[in-house]
Amino acid sequence: MKRFFIFLLLTFCCKQVKEADVIRIGIRGTLHTTDPHRSSYFDVNQVLYNIYEALVEFDKKMRLLPCLAYKWEQKNTRCWRFYIREGVKFHSGDMLTAWDVRKSIMRAKTLKGSQVKELVRLIKDVKVINSFTVDIITEKPAPMLLQYL
Repeated sequence: MKRFFIFLLLTFCCKQVKEADVIRIGIRGTLHTTDPHRSSYFDVNQVLYNIYEALVEFDKKMRLLPCLAYKWEQKNTRCWRFYIREGVKFHSGDMLTAWDVRKSIMRAKTLKGSQVKELVRLIKDVKVINSFTVDIITEKPAPMLLQYL
């Protein structure tokens, strides 16, 4: 009987939810931007982590895991090769390719007002090997590079 009254209460007192064009996310600060290259605010980045993905990510024990790149290898002290997952689509329906990875990294380096420029400053170039493989070339050895991608 108690469950029945709770059901009635929830049925008649709660507003019906329907699909909308608005996403509401509660954060303690102000969402200044949704551009991942223009923000270094912790609160904003917490929202952006739910929208964008990186080449690699961390688990709860801070171990690196595959994300958009399903594997990677260090070709030499200044070159990292990343193999991009196939079948990843943007919201537009376009497929993610190595060209998109290159464009994103180079934008982070060159965008006026980029808040992540310092994280990618050692990257000299991003070479597209094929549609799903990129080489990231650094100016000098960059052992922490994976943590920034």
